[in-house]
Amino acid sequence: MIRGETVTVRFLVLGSLDAYGNETVTYSAPAQVDDVLVGKGQTVDVIRDGQPFAIQCDKSFCFPRGWSQDLRGAIIEWAGETYEIVGSPMRITDANIPPLVRWNVKAGAVRRDG
Repeated sequence: MIRGETVTVRFLVLGSLDAYGNETVTYSAPAQVDDVLVGKGQTVDVIRDGQPFAIQCDKSFCFPRGWSQDLRGAIIEWAGETYEIVGSPMRITDANIPPLVRWNVKAGAVRRDG
């Protein structure tokens, strides 16, 4: 049987308005999620915004069956790196998921070296 890894998730929390009328964005306290499969991502050298040594790395995180929390805008910490959820993943009802299949979420990270 395949076993996943433990990842740390910080959920997006939309707050009150700041002095300029913009909604403030914060993140929840970290929560650990067990048995998440981490898929190999794609690493690309990114040259933009005057930073010629930027690296973009995407990962795929497959959450366990029955996962129900909203991951839109969430941050995942895994293996010393931080990844931000891409898009607005939608939960699939358990009745529509075959047994032992996990919920697949794409996340991207940008690490700037220089």
